[in-house]
Amino acid sequence: MTKKYISFTIDVENPQTPLYQKRFTDNRVWSEGWGIEKLIEVFNEAGIVASFFTNVYEYPVWGLEEARKVVRCIHEGGQEVELHTHPMWVDEKRRENMYELSYREQLGIIKSGAEFIASVTGKYPTAHRAGAYGFNADTLKAVEDAGLLCDSSNFFGHPFCKEVVTKNEIVKVNGILEAPVTYIEHAGRYLKTDIDWLDEKTIVAFCKHVLADDSLNFVNIFMHSYSLCDNSEDYSTYTRSTQKVEKLRRIIDAVKKIDGFEILPLSQITGKFDIPENPGRVTAPLPDREKLSSLESLRAEIKDLAASIGEKPQVTESPSATFIEEKKEIIFVKRNPQVRIYKEAWAIKKRFPDYKLILIGNKVDEAFFNEVFDEILYYNSLQELIQYITSNEPLVYHVHAEPNIEPAIVAEHSNVPVVYDVYDFSGVRYGLENLPIEERKYEKFALENSSAIVFKFPESILDYYREHGYKIDVPVMTYMDYCVDDYFSTGMPEENVLSLVYAGVLNPTHWPREKYGNNQYYDIVEQVVRQQIYYNIYINKWQVESENEYRDYLDLMKKNEYLKFNFSRPQSVLQNEIKDKSFGVSFHNFYVTNHNPLFGETSIGNKLSTYLEAGLPVIVSDNLKLNTKVVEDMGVGFGIPLDNMGNLREMIESYDYRKLKQNVLNIREGEMSALANVPRLIDFYKEINS
Repeated sequence: MTKKYISFTIDVENPQTPLYQKRFTDNRVWSEGWGIEKLIEVFNEAGIVASFFTNVYEYPVWGLEEARKVVRCIHEGGQEVELHTHPMWVDEKRRENMYELSYREQLGIIKSGAEFIASVTGKYPTAHRAGAYGFNADTLKAVEDAGLLCDSSNFFGHPFCKEVVTKNEIVKVNGILEAPVTYIEHAGRYLKTDIDWLDEKTIVAFCKHVLADDSLNFVNIFMHSYSLCDNSEDYSTYTRSTQKVEKLRRIIDAVKKIDGFEILPLSQITGKFDIPENPGRVTAPLPDREKLSSLESLRAEIKDLAASIGEKPQVTESPSATFIEEKKEIIFVKRNPQVRIYKEAWAIKKRFPDYKLILIGNKVDEAFFNEVFDEILYYNSLQELIQYITSNEPLVYHVHAEPNIEPAIVAEHSNVPVVYDVYDFSGVRYGLENLPIEERKYEKFALENSSAIVFKFPESILDYYREHGYKIDVPVMTYMDYCVDDYFSTGMPEENVLSLVYAGVLNPTHWPREKYGNNQYYDIVEQVVRQQIYYNIYINKWQVESENEYRDYLDLMKKNEYLKFNFSRPQSVLQNEIKDKSFGVSFHNFYVTNHNPLFGETSIGNKLSTYLEAGLPVIVSDNLKLNTKVVEDMGVGFGIPLDNMGNLREMIESYDYRKLKQNVLNIREGEMSALANVPRLIDFYKEINS
């Protein structure tokens, strides 16, 4: 008879989206003793060892010592600490799912997390689970190559599972086990056996079903570290729930009484018996993630993907189901909208107020975007996004990358022209050969099938893709991150005082230099402040704000009065606060990273318009060839070699500051004005529509 196993597994984490949106400031892993401590107490009372999949990557929020404390609590409580990967907290591009990373990136994430756990417990973890079940074939290979024995990311029917290898049975995949998130199917939906999703009777009935079915061998009773609390809908508050504690105890008591199961953590199941080899991918609601040999098969894959993520909601005839009725509407789409979208929408709203502007996103800073959009809509799955796209016919869909799955899906399903707006090209950043298969396919599809492409680069950047066989033959427009009049400020620095401003991404210095070094500036800051030049740092609003992450800068600030370190400011506040400084700066060292050289040469961030809005001339490192050319051609600043940073004061003093300053004031109201340029964008929409 097939041996049967039950494992209790816990994802130890804070609710990820609410944490990212800063809806709370306390670590919900603890929940005032009603988090992991209460779970450990309940399991120990029952004599059960559970698998606690711990997201150690939240340390930028809470600090490394807090992460150690969580791991130590679980380990010393007699439970098993396993690895849970949510890469967005340590990834500069804030990619949420493991499958969005390359194999090498995934391997680095997994190894670093596993080694961190081992450094606290003295024991290397056995099992891994990808956050939001977002894994692919590269993940499984990375898990194996990192030395773990088991993965538990497979949730059949979930849209983020890109490599479905089983349904409800533990199988062997190459050299590791896949212990799936088990589920029941109900009304066309796949419901995991989670104490927050199912009542105890259903969970117990499923256990009995597995016991009776010789083809099944496993039940995964799932929960989160905050599952014993009642949380408000937005997770901003919570209360302890004795009812949930009692529910868990009843489930434990009931399954312990079912003869025929062993209740074990995943670490003890590994090697326990002869796991059957997986014969290959199973038929799942998502298509097989295999290499595609043609554009036609990619189109079919995206179409199948879109059609198969959950049930399609029914479109009703009510007014709320259809939000587009006129061609004077423009719909912007991006998973996590940022400043570029705001500036485009702001200019349209100012110059063409008769257009209705709608934003579709997943994570949206409403306080920021409500100023320029008439309506903000949210999607929680790709199926919901497709529902919006297929139900409406605006003038255009203006969809922003990255990531590129949304642009690909909009391009596939829209009945109106699609403008593909690229802030940074994924393939240019890392090299096409280093992109994950899925991201490469989606970017290729968007480039070849959108109606038009908009970006801030020279059109020649597309030659990189054409040289790799991409067929790109659509209208293209270069459209910069232009200046918004509402943010204009003007000031003058104090006489004989030099002060620089950097406003943007700042990666902590302890992050791997080969990946994050282009946004690490500590050595540059040291060289600048030695010259008695003030260096004012403002990290951007989408970064984690943790003093522990930037301790070296804060310590240097205590020793040297010329360094001023600041967390983010609202956009309008920032420009006013920096207007009396001397220069805005963009110093980025791509020589130390593994980025594609073309990425550094063409990199030009939206901080350029931020500095111009504040009335500041600009200094850039001259390895940023495009950025340097733009700044020098406009006469608003100059480039400097990174190895000449020690002579920065001398270079600054060789320029006519007042002339640079006057050029800034002229350029921001002319060539770099959002209001002056937005008619080009509207004409572009109309051209591709006709």
